[in-house]
Amino acid sequence: MRQLIAVLLVGLLPTASQAQDPPQRIENLGVACCTVRIWANDGQAQGTFQGLVGSTSRIMLSPCKGKLCPKPDGIDSTIVLQKSTAIEIYAGRSVEKGVKWGAALGGLALTGYWLAKGDEEQEDAGKIGAGMVIGGVVGAVVGGLIGALFPRWAPVIR
Repeated sequence: MRQLIAVLLVGLLPTASQAQDPPQRIENLGVACCTVRIWANDGQAQGTFQGLVGSTSRIMLSPCKGKLCPKPDGIDSTIVLQKSTAIEIYAGRSVEKGVKWGAALGGLALTGYWLAKGDEEQEDAGKIGAGMVIGGVVGAVVGGLIGALFPRWAPVIR
């Protein structure tokens, strides 16, 4: 049973082909390309990227939501980027991660339940095989639905 758990957990680790792409540079983002989220010590802002103003020390988002957004009646409509400011772009939903974790946890949970139940009519190998398949499929569906609720954000380099 321990070997089966180890194999499943190793299967969840990303391989070289699944490794994340390197972070994008802010200079390479196109106007209105994506939703950007900015984190700073004094608040956050989120909106559609409209470009850099001057150098890479000011960014424009439209519509801008959050505490860092400039006042509507102000002359300057940009957000100042400090050294400690983190910038992220929207990268989709966490469905893939939810499917993987759901399949592993669902398979292990159903298999563990059936093995603990102590039904003598069926062999342990049959319980493990059926539990991993049925629990894995149900867990993958549930995990994918839960993962769809959570957005993924990718870092951006300045």
